Amino acid sequence: MMELLNKLVKLLSASPAVTLTEHEGNVWDVVVHAGRLPHGIEYDGLWGAGVTLGNELTYCLQIGDLWGDDECNIGTATVQVHTDSDGMPYSSSLETTLSDMLHSATNGVLKCSGSEQGMQDYSAREQGYCHMWNADVEYCV
Repeated sequence: MMELLNKLVKLLSASPAVTLTEHEGNVWDVVVHAGRLPHGIEYDGLWGAGVTLGNELTYCLQIGDLWGDDECNIGTATVQVHTDSDGMPYSSSLETTLSDMLHSATNGVLKCSGSEQGMQDYSAREQGYCHMWNADVEYCV
């Protein structure tokens, strides 16, 4: 476990877009500032359609011995996605863009795909909707 965790921490810390915070028990908080999701990306999926309104993407997740089983695990990432509708990004064509942005911001270390948890939350805003998109994350190294 420690070899993989140390490798992930080392590789992630090399990206200026990543902030790591260590906790007891070999657990790390990972915050990835992936840049601005462009305005105007149309998406369509099983749970509706919409258009992105453009917002900064900040992915939050944890890595390490998350369940006390001496295994290196990667937790679900959460990121806000602003759109013009309540059509959820989960299972939509937008997921590729969201994964590519995480992949790029981590220098190719992490990628993601929509999680079953990804269709849980959204809230109406003055202009459009804020979706809390949750993603399963995996390492690429």
